[in-house]
Amino acid sequence: MAVSAVGADFLWIDEPGYQLIPIHRAVVRLEERGSPPARWERSLVQACRVLVRAGAIVEVTCTFGSPAGKLELAGRDFLAVATDHGRTVVPYKAIQSVRVIRGGLAGVP
Repeated sequence: MAVSAVGADFLWIDEPGYQLIPIHRAVVRLEERGSPPARWERSLVQACRVLVRAGAIVEVTCTFGSPAGKLELAGRDFLAVATDHGRTVVPYKAIQSVRVIRGGLAGVP
């Protein structure tokens, strides 16, 4: 996957599908083609708060599963996702990626 932007502590991927990946979970291969990714000062928490305000439907891949639903809350140290089975709270430390299924801000979290 090509990195579109680098935030303070996450990578933003445009294709395939919009994703936020915590930088400590990423393996990056540097290549000398194309333009470099954009640089954002926003943190993962701030980007997730933008997605909450936009009413994004997300899938959060984490160490204990992949809850999917409306992103309801981006707290200081956790996300809350409203799934079909109730609210799931995911600590940021457990997150492997946040994939935007619907809504949000295309191209810019």
